[in-house]
Amino acid sequence: IRVWADMERPGRQGVPVRLLLMMVLAGLCMVHRSEAIDAGRMPAEESVSIGGVAKDFLRKDEPALVEVGRSEGEVDPTECEVGEWGPWSECSTPCGAGSQRRQRHVAALKAGASCPQAVERRFCMIRECDVDCEVGEWGDWGECSATCGGGVKSRRREVEVAPVANGKECPPLTEEAPCNTEECPQHCQVGEWQPWSPCMGGYRWRERPITVMPQHHGDACPVTFEFGPCPAEVDCEVGEWGPWGECSASCGGGQRSRHRPIVTEPNELGEACPGLEETEACNEEPCVIVIPPKPPTGTGESDTGSGEGEQPPGPGSVGTTTSGGGGGGGGGVDFPGSGGELGSGE
Repeated sequence: IRVWADMERPGRQGVPVRLLLMMVLAGLCMVHRSEAIDAGRMPAEESVSIGGVAKDFLRKDEPALVEVGRSEGEVDPTECEVGEWGPWSECSTPCGAGSQRRQRHVAALKAGASCPQAVERRFCMIRECDVDCEVGEWGDWGECSATCGGGVKSRRREVEVAPVANGKECPPLTEEAPCNTEECPQHCQVGEWQPWSPCMGGYRWRERPITVMPQHHGDACPVTFEFGPCPAEVDCEVGEWGPWGECSASCGGGQRSRHRPIVTEPNELGEACPGLEETEACNEEPCVIVIPPKPPTGTGESDTGSGEGEQPPGPGSVGTTTSGGGGGGGGGVDFPGSGGELGSGE
């Protein structure tokens, strides 16, 4: 029963198997009643039911289908005269399950002789009959792919009878349609507030621009213009100066600075803050340059031949001494702002 139910399902693969089984069952069912053997005819109401489908393969004026009783080898030639079978006729239907017949000469030689059949029939099928596809009703629409701005929804239907042979193919099983085609809401957008206007008559105003206008039931714009009385003046207040920072140079002149904090910020009507940073000069005294001593030259005798050797400056001397010229005196090294020589050779 389960195998038969599987073959009842729609589809190309089940149809040939079912028809083949029908043919086998029909061959087993087509037995001739005893009265048909004697009369050589079948009753008009005789039919064969295969798979729940009644087929009137035998008509009133047609002989019996199959031989029953004794086999060909058991025919007594003294009782029956049996000729050769003729060719099979064409299939009774151009497609699907049909029948063919053939006949032979059979004559009873004695009264009451049981002779074999004179006509024989069998099932045939030239090809499968064309079966058009049949589909069911459309299912419900699915959800839209977008909530606004245009989306797509779809629905589906199932195949109830699959096409066979040259039957019509199935129509589309899915269908799409536009949905939620209304425009999406466009909400208002505004920019930053502009500075307050100068006070005029004790009042001032300001505004901000609209960058995106609302459309399609979008949110309305917020307030874009403000007007009100001018606030009281608030002047800047600063704190005490902090300590001086380090000088930028240790000698020769540098700079240092100090800062003071803002205690109260001014509003747009108050006085602005004074300078918050102050600088001054520092370490303006000149820098001192230390000249290293010269290494000794010669053996202690003067190059001029005077016999008096001059000693080089000792370690830690600031200036250098020179010999000869300048009135016999050694020349010192002058530094800016020193007011004279820092050292001499005397």
